[in-house]
Amino acid sequence: MRFKPLVLSIVLVCLAAVALPGLARCAESDATQGERIGYPVLGSAKLDKLLKEQGKNKVVIVSFFASWCPPCRKEIPQLVHLRSKVAEGDMLILGVSADEDMEELSKFLVRAKINFPIYLGTDDLFIKHEVSSIPKMVIYNSKGEVFQVVEGLLPEATFNGMIDYLLGNAYE
Repeated sequence: MRFKPLVLSIVLVCLAAVALPGLARCAESDATQGERIGYPVLGSAKLDKLLKEQGKNKVVIVSFFASWCPPCRKEIPQLVHLRSKVAEGDMLILGVSADEDMEELSKFLVRAKINFPIYLGTDDLFIKHEVSSIPKMVIYNSKGEVFQVVEGLLPEATFNGMIDYLLGNAYE
C-alpha cells in the first residue's frame, strides 16, 4: 500500500517529462513561429523606435492588415504600387499583419509581390493603435505627427490625393 503513492509519483513525473515539451510547443506563440520563418515581431516600443530612426523626415504609412481580409487584399496592391513610385528617402511603409496562419500569410505576400517590410503585430501594438477592425492605416507626416487614421478601405483616388498632398506633389 505504501508503494502505491511512490509508483503514482514516478508515473506522473514520467508523463510530465513526455508531455511538457509537447505542451510547450503548443503554447508557443504565433509571433514566435512567425519570427522563425522570417517575419519579425513588432510591438509598440519597437514601432516607436522604427518611427524615430527610419521615419525621420519621411511620410510613414503603418498598415494593419491580414491575408484573409478582402478589403486588405485590395489595399495592399495600392501600397505596393506606391512603394514602387516613391523614393525610399521620402516614404516609409510598414505592414503589420494580424495573421495567425504563417503559411497563408507567406502565400499572400508572394502573390502581392510585397516590396516593403512586413511585421507580425503584438497585442500591445494593436491595443495602442486601437485596431478593432482591418484594414487600418496610420499615416504620419514628415514631422512624425499623425496626419490621418484610416479605418477600412480608402478609395484609391482619395488615398493617392492624401499621399500627393503629404509629399508635396511628388507622387504620380
